[in-house]
Amino acid sequence: MNQLVRENILSREIIFWDFDGVIKDSIKSKGDAFQELFLEEGLEFQTKVRMHHEMNGGISRYEKIPIYLSWLNKNSPLLNKKYIEKFSELVCAKVINSDWVPCFLDFFYGVKNSTINTLVSATPKDELKFILKTLNLESSFWGVYGSPTTKKEAILKTLSIHSIKEYEAIFIGDSSQDLFAAKESNIDFILRRNPFNQHIKISKPILEFQDYCYE
Repeated sequence: MNQLVRENILSREIIFWDFDGVIKDSIKSKGDAFQELFLEEGLEFQTKVRMHHEMNGGISRYEKIPIYLSWLNKNSPLLNKKYIEKFSELVCAKVINSDWVPCFLDFFYGVKNSTINTLVSATPKDELKFILKTLNLESSFWGVYGSPTTKKEAILKTLSIHSIKEYEAIFIGDSSQDLFAAKESNIDFILRRNPFNQHIKISKPILEFQDYCYE
């Protein structure tokens, strides 16, 4: 993380954080879970699912799983529920055991007492809180928002509660959905670049970084 990115983040009253790919390097974990979920359908189908997931990182499983089942002509409310529950079991363990984004903890503990830190994710809220509790991070965030609350809804609600202007906030994300939520909420965005989002094109004034280690 260079000085410009660091100063841009530290100057804000509130930081909105995505989780997967921003706090934990868990994008691969979710891809692994989606692939394992459809183990019986063969490698070709698993690869198709994984590619779709990786190209649509900010979209909820509640949208993705019905799509994947529809590809198999198996889409039904009962089967959706079964697959979503199984995915939750698979992904929790994989996310918890995934690596931290390099230097995240050092950076986060340096800012957590001076900013309002709010987590906004497409992960279901109950699952997200379980993961945070297991990682001893639950009390470190002022607010934790997950599905079904959208990221835009979470951002606007938090800004309103704290009477904070849009220019005093920033969203650190790693997906095109994160970028869109920031734009729709009229707040600045910083992209955490990783191997799974190289297709995202950004231009100034949007900044990007790869890890939290200070250069």
